[in-house]
Amino acid sequence: MIPGTSSVLDANLSFVSGDTWGGVPSITFSPAPADPCASVTMQFRQNPQAATPLATLTSAGGEILITDAATWTFEIPAQELNLKPGKYVWSIRFTDDQGVVQTYMQGAIQVLDPITRDAREP
Repeated sequence: MIPGTSSVLDANLSFVSGDTWGGVPSITFSPAPADPCASVTMQFRQNPQAATPLATLTSAGGEILITDAATWTFEIPAQELNLKPGKYVWSIRFTDDQGVVQTYMQGAIQVLDPITRDAREP
């Protein structure tokens, strides 16, 4: 299966380096897969071929909230996301309670250069 993309979501994910990242608003899959969602992982990479993610957020680590496992509803609250200015790719992988793993979403995010700098920064 090819993961879905959204240019609107990509535009809303972009942020200024050093600012609090706005996260991902509540998303529900419709129709939801048959088995409940057990875990969610979002990774950010330099490019699609990069083996090592630059940042990883997980439901196990508390950075992603599964608000309804049966309907596959989740959200990623606003939080610190330490990415330097540049363009990155992201993907969101899900595991259901039967252990089936699927990457249902992917896209791109732009981290912009800060316009203002803290007086302590070089």
